[in-house]
Amino acid sequence: MLTVLNAWLTTLKKHFQSFPVLQKWVNQAHFMGGAKLNFLIYGFACLPVGLLLYWLAKYVVNVPFFDSWMMGVYFYGWKHNTLTLESLFEQHNESRKFFPRLILLGLAELTHWNTTYEVGLTVFLLLLILWGLNRLLGFSIPHQPRLVAVATTVMAVLLCSPLQYENLLWGLQYIMFVTPACLVGMLLLMRGDRPQWQIFLTMVSLAWFATFTFANGMTFWLISLIPISFRIWQQPNRKAWAFLLGWLACFSGTLIFYFHGYVKPPDSPSLLSGLEDPFKLVQYFLGFLGAPLSFSDQQLAQVLGAFALIAFVGMALVTAQLACGRGGDRKSVE
Repeated sequence: MLTVLNAWLTTLKKHFQSFPVLQKWVNQAHFMGGAKLNFLIYGFACLPVGLLLYWLAKYVVNVPFFDSWMMGVYFYGWKHNTLTLESLFEQHNESRKFFPRLILLGLAELTHWNTTYEVGLTVFLLLLILWGLNRLLGFSIPHQPRLVAVATTVMAVLLCSPLQYENLLWGLQYIMFVTPACLVGMLLLMRGDRPQWQIFLTMVSLAWFATFTFANGMTFWLISLIPISFRIWQQPNRKAWAFLLGWLACFSGTLIFYFHGYVKPPDSPSLLSGLEDPFKLVQYFLGFLGAPLSFSDQQLAQVLGAFALIAFVGMALVTAQLACGRGGDRKSVE
């Protein structure tokens, strides 16, 4: 994703001269000095964060909600020494929430089950994701600090949007931000110069944490194949291929463990339902992509999702073109 964003920003910079009004505005802004202007932009990025903290402090309620009440079963087992490892791994809908149960048990023990601290976990993960994305942008475009500041501000607005008030006010929903946080951590990890075995073990740990937090955590295994494959493309050696084979082996073992004794929830749709009506599957996918900015308007969500998908595919094609160009240049130098 960051490679795609980097390519897009590079292309935008090349065509920036085509917009004299924007160029004039940027030139006039130079009187403030680069560092001062960047500081001002980051100040704007703090506004949505500050508003989010204000809204949460005003509207959060210390009362368990909906599925949170089910934690009472585990509290009872913990207090009466009847809690087992098997019960912590037991299925809830499509998920096996092993790590959330452990975290909430410890948090409840410390806070007497004050659910506002669970909302604090959500805020912590949001800020962690924002910080990680800022770092990744800084690595990708190190000579464009102003673009990094502007992009960080946009991401802060999106992440702290009150449109997702249900996720923000319902403490248990912090699990929705675990997988994105793990993915950002994985991308930061792969940029380092640590030994391959350390990177592998840390990535597997992040994948397990995401998988056994919420069902969508299994996408971590699949998304991670992109940077792993990119590393193989850069350095096609035995270690890189062993990394990939080890990753696929751990993924397969995790799937076997996850689905051992799995029971499909009665209200859960069939996995083949999308194949029966591909058009509805496409509508659902586009609506899913555009939902965060759609104000609960299904048609608007699908339109926004279509634009997002087209933009992503376009940036991916630009990235592939630039990567092929760099590969050709490298071969000519050799």
